[in-house]
Amino acid sequence: MADVAAETVSLIRPLADQHSIMVVDPHVACSTHVLGDRQRLKQVLLNLLSNAVKYNREGGSVELACAPVADDRLRIAVTDTGLGVPPDALARLFVPFERVGRQSGIEGTGLGLPLSKRLAEEQVEPPGPPLTVLYIEDNMSNLRLVERILGRRPGVR
Repeated sequence: MADVAAETVSLIRPLADQHSIMVVDPHVACSTHVLGDRQRLKQVLLNLLSNAVKYNREGGSVELACAPVADDRLRIAVTDTGLGVPPDALARLFVPFERVGRQSGIEGTGLGLPLSKRLAEEQVEPPGPPLTVLYIEDNMSNLRLVERILGRRPGVR
């Protein structure tokens, strides 16, 4: 988790610097291992951090923190010093194409939070029927490598 957190924070820093927004380094509790899709986790964090910067105030701050919670889970929180979301707009926050901060003139499509919510709630699919992979190769070294890699995957023949 620490690696993904550090990567996303480093990606968002240039945008934050343009607006004199301080990005606090990820909390020490993020130095733990989690089971999940690295790319999707990074996409969610990047979206949350970019929103925290875009909707912040000049000279504000953004922080990514982690905290262990029940059932061996990790809570990831992104906080900022922006104005926040008005209570009457909370119900629309995760509606696709609904831009709660539209009046601020900030660019965007209104898809980031709904997509992030969907990615965060995604469940692992139960294994389906066995998969058969047809791999045609004239280089025996490559063929053995692919056989070894796929041989470690249950349900792949």
